[in-house]
Amino acid sequence: MPGAKKSPFIVLESRNGQPLSLASVYDMFVVTRERFPDVFPSDFSTHVLRHTWNDRFMANAHAQGLKDALARQVNNYIMGWTKTSQQSANYSQREIERQASHLLMGMLSIGVQSGPPIGAQEGPPFNCEDRLTVGACFALLAA
Repeated sequence: MPGAKKSPFIVLESRNGQPLSLASVYDMFVVTRERFPDVFPSDFSTHVLRHTWNDRFMANAHAQGLKDALARQVNNYIMGWTKTSQQSANYSQREIERQASHLLMGMLSIGVQSGPPIGAQEGPPFNCEDRLTVGACFALLAA
């Protein structure tokens, strides 16, 4: 493919070695969603993948013991953002919400040795992390 070794892009058009257009990339995701609706969610896109990657990066950074400021700087570097960019917070919001939910549940279970969490009803286990936002979980438990 002419010029492929000189291109900074990973995926190139096979005909002329130019980068794929945004429309072509978008169409690839549309076709993928349509062909495999049981595998890929209806919102599967580059944007969703960017959020998912950042969520996983921040979860891994925290699991490795990186402090928030350093994790953000490393994330900014990898994603090509400036050192002081706030994009990492925007793109890792789901991970922030997951951590907040986990911490809230930990706070609510302090001193509770057994049985369902405070506010749980009879029946299936109550799990704020899986089904509710932190605010809704707190409101339910505070009721």
